Amino acid sequence: MHRSSVTCLEDLSNEILYDIFDYLHTYDAYQAFGNLNWRFQRLFTDSCFSHKIILDLSSKATFQQRCQYLHSGNYQNVKAIHSSSCLGVDYILSLFLNDLSAFVRLESLVLHEIEAERVLPLLTNLKHLPQLYSLSLSNLGKIKDPNTLHQLIFNLPVLKYCNTTLKWTEMQFTLTRCLNPISKIQCFISRSDFDPNILGILLSYMPQLVRLSISTKPFIQTLVSWQPIVLTNLTYFHLDHSMDFDSFEMLMSDFFHELKVLRISQNSDVDYLNAKRWQTLITTHLPRLEKFDLQHISEIPHLYYFDVSQLNEFVSPFWTQHQWFFYHTTYRYMTMWYIFFFSNISTCTSNRHITIVDDRTTIDIRASQLTVCNDENLGTILDISNLTSLIDFEGPKNLALRMKAYDRNNLMELCRAMPNVEMLVLSTYSAQLVSIDNDYDTTTALFQYTEQINLGDVQALISILPNLKSLEMNIKGDHLESIIRFLLKKKASCNHQLHVIGLRDSHHGIVRRLEKLLDREQLATNYTVKLISDTVYLWS
Repeated sequence: MHRSSVTCLEDLSNEILYDIFDYLHTYDAYQAFGNLNWRFQRLFTDSCFSHKIILDLSSKATFQQRCQYLHSGNYQNVKAIHSSSCLGVDYILSLFLNDLSAFVRLESLVLHEIEAERVLPLLTNLKHLPQLYSLSLSNLGKIKDPNTLHQLIFNLPVLKYCNTTLKWTEMQFTLTRCLNPISKIQCFISRSDFDPNILGILLSYMPQLVRLSISTKPFIQTLVSWQPIVLTNLTYFHLDHSMDFDSFEMLMSDFFHELKVLRISQNSDVDYLNAKRWQTLITTHLPRLEKFDLQHISEIPHLYYFDVSQLNEFVSPFWTQHQWFFYHTTYRYMTMWYIFFFSNISTCTSNRHITIVDDRTTIDIRASQLTVCNDENLGTILDISNLTSLIDFEGPKNLALRMKAYDRNNLMELCRAMPNVEMLVLSTYSAQLVSIDNDYDTTTALFQYTEQINLGDVQALISILPNLKSLEMNIKGDHLESIIRFLLKKKASCNHQLHVIGLRDSHHGIVRRLEKLLDREQLATNYTVKLISDTVYLWS
């Protein structure tokens, strides 16, 4: 049977085999097919084959094997490099530093968790890549100069797709309107919370823009003004913001006349629930609009502050003729009332992010995520039926609980009540936060602490989560050695999935302390100890 299946593969042309390999990570394809025979080995070294290098969260041994394959190959054939962790980013940046010019066919680069001080040098060098069409970046810390940052992005010669989650200091933007733009960017996605006042300036740098998705700083209530720009190709716009409706109307009228798709996620301003104002705006300034997705939450002290019946105006002939339908519901939490208003299309509910904070709840619609914050004990405040009434039947994929304390039994009950949760964040002010990322329905892929914990917490959680791959936490000094000793011994005995241990708010002194611990007690010989930003990582 094995020989017959190899013969069938041999009958396929190189072009078809390359199409098959294109669905796989290059290293995985090589592991599966590279050693079958001489022909397959040649396929992976032929200049016609484009390599896709994926360096995601994995054990140190697996990561080194992927890097070794990259070294043994031809850099000129690398088409895409994707790295999702700061440990992988460090390796990629060292490659670029040594021989960036060799990556002449690199088209797609994804680097997450880059240290802030390394972002600008990276962007400066990327201009030398002649085929870099796609770039996705996120950073650790804060970049000091957002003006240079965006100038470098806009000057990348062939970049068409840009997706960033970058943080910078509160330094004022000094970019001026661009009169001779050279950027070829067609899709610009940013989750960096821009000041709405600079949106017009940013758009002036991207005349070929087709799709735009951005977020703006929250609670902007000042009417802003822009110089209108004609963007004839811009047909898709997604805005995640808290801008008042007056400013939003001005923004639409100045830049977005050719829109076919408009998606809005907005909080607070009830003017967004005025159907007549929307109808006037769309009729006057958005005549080509085909899809309209509005996701809105308003917070009011009492329902008599808002006439809910006015939402019935969204069923007038104007809306039904466009096949735009909506639904709404009201919800009372503590002393406040909330009005949920959503477009009745598939995209709106799948992107919902709900945050409940004490007696002043803010509900934001961004992802399938539920966050609950309260000063009460989890067992007191967290009523499963109340929470599930806020969300779809399937439940959120991400669940975050931030309380003074929590009951582990209640936590497990909540997880059972929401079977589709993929990431769970549990935080208490007395020092416990848990983040769990389930790999489909069976295993736990990620686990993250961002508050201080003790050995008892870690022991309990390891017993609950045997498939842990990454654990990040704050540890009090007197608990450091006992926790690390426990985790390393646990990994050696049974928990082989734990590849990364991160100690937050750390410094070089912690690095030396851990190195001495590993050497003194011979706990492990294959760990790398490294300080990245303010976190020390132990990686095996």
